[in-house]
Parts: sequence; C-alpha cells; structure tokens
Amino acid sequence: MKFEIRDNDFVDSFALIIPVQEFVKAKDDPREFKSLCIAVDGFLDAFDANDRDEFDEQEYDAIYSWLGKSGNIFFVLLEDRGIVWHEIYIVANSDTRHIRYMDSEGYVNTHINSKFFIKRKRDK
Repeated sequence: MKFEIRDNDFVDSFALIIPVQEFVKAKDDPREFKSLCIAVDGFLDAFDANDRDEFDEQEYDAIYSWLGKSGNIFFVLLEDRGIVWHEIYIVANSDTRHIRYMDSEGYVNTHINSKFFIKRKRDK
C-alpha cells in the first residue's frame, strides 16, 4: 500500500493521501486491506483524532462506491478549540466529493456547519 502524509495547505493541517489505484487493491486482497487499516488508523491515532472508531469494511465500501478510475482519497485532519476530527474527500481532476456514510448502528457520519464532526442518528 503506497500512501503519502502531507501538510495540506487548503485547510492548514495534515492529510493522508491514498491514490485510487492503491485503494482499490484492498477490495479483494486481505493483506492490502490490513495495510490500509494500519495506515488510516495509525495516521488518525498519531494526531489524536477524537472522532474515530477503527477503519473498517463499511467505511471502505462507502469510499469505494464513489471512486472513479483515477484520483486520490484524502483523510484530512481538522481542528477547532482543541477538538481534532477527520473528514474524507475524493479528488479527481476538478471534482471533489465529501464522503458521508452510514455505519452499522444507523449513524450518518458527517459534519455540521460549526465544523464539529458528529455522528447523527438517521431520521426514520
């Protein structure tokens, strides 16, 4: 699994950047998936992201469903008043997608205008 951790000028923070071609390798290869999990979890743990459970297949599938043939996946760290959280973006050409997904407990992983990451129960 090839990835890059880089200072992100756009939000003045760090980002884990994974090329789409590398990310899709984890779909059918358990060793690549384990490597991806270690990279994502290690990156977020290193910066004390407060919003995390471990990276899992559900989060992987949510990202995978939006992928094109090229581009990069960005796990971007954000911070406000001592709270650190992450957001996920797919950037391909001039298109940027902010990824939101529902976990197994019915929570939608998103962010709100105040920029605090929340888990909000899906409206029934």
